[in-house]
Amino acid sequence: MRAVLSLVVVLLGGGAASCVPTVEFDVPVSADTSVQGGGVLGGLLSALPGFDGFTSMDLSDSRQFSANDTRKDQVTSAKLTQLEMTVTAPAGGNFDFLDKIAFTAKADGVDDAEVAHKDVPNGVNNFLCDIDGAELAPFVKADSMTLTTDVTAHQPEDDTTVHVDANFHIVAEVVGK
Repeated sequence: MRAVLSLVVVLLGGGAASCVPTVEFDVPVSADTSVQGGGVLGGLLSALPGFDGFTSMDLSDSRQFSANDTRKDQVTSAKLTQLEMTVTAPAGGNFDFLDKIAFTAKADGVDDAEVAHKDVPNGVNNFLCDIDGAELAPFVKADSMTLTTDVTAHQPEDDTTVHVDANFHIVAEVVGK
């Protein structure tokens, strides 16, 4: 019993001295874009128009960073955990105009990284993208980051509004605030 108790004291004592406290939290981001309809003879698209909320993002300006008393230089890990797309207009609209989509994170001084993609099924007005698991801490630490799209698509018949909900999971050290 003494050997076990001594081992517990050593493990707890040694672990506490070398352990850096961290905080983990999620930062949700939403964005919308409008895709101009092309009628029956709509042309091909190579990208969706910019999602307003995904251009010049600075996640550290979010309420979640403030609530966790965290600065961007304290971020040790950041991952996209969910990216959901929904057609919000026209009523009854769907993603039949979109075959494939990929989202890429970009920031000055950081190599681009694909963060999510999807082969879009026919007839759906909502879907979750497949998450690529890229480490985004360097992007979060940059002055700003942008998520761009690369698509295989054609113009929808009617003007279409697309809404995106994304979630970023942040891990940060809390020492030296």
